[in-house]
Amino acid sequence: MIDLDVMLAAYGNPDKPEKKEKALHLLREVEIGVHELHTSYTLMDIVSAWNIEFFRTKVHEFYVKHSKEIITARSLEEKLSASGKEVKALLKKFVSIGVKEEDAVLAVIASVFEVGLKTFNKTHLLNKLGSINKILREEGLNEISISEP
Repeated sequence: MIDLDVMLAAYGNPDKPEKKEKALHLLREVEIGVHELHTSYTLMDIVSAWNIEFFRTKVHEFYVKHSKEIITARSLEEKLSASGKEVKALLKKFVSIGVKEEDAVLAVIASVFEVGLKTFNKTHLLNKLGSINKILREEGLNEISISEP
């Protein structure tokens, strides 16, 4: 999965040019098939609500064109219920350690669907990887990998 901050770095003017370069490199690799892209319904929902048409269109088109799968709320619920878990209960645990709910959903999806997560988000994801994986282990779910592009 590619988080929205990576997409915005690729299509915008980030504060650090190296972010843009890393982001564009990752997107090019997705385009040529080096990486398989899976996209969360939550990311699509957020993008759809953006006011800036340029970003909304570019990011939405990339996700639609290059995603092997758009992971829906229903498919997440089905996979979790098969293991006796509920999304809301898991999200509460992540929020309690300072992970924003929208980022917590990405962590749960990455675990359940066994996909990596690419992000520049140090505050809620990269710097909390150990704590996130601890919760996932305690819940009997797969640990995840989170890294910059």
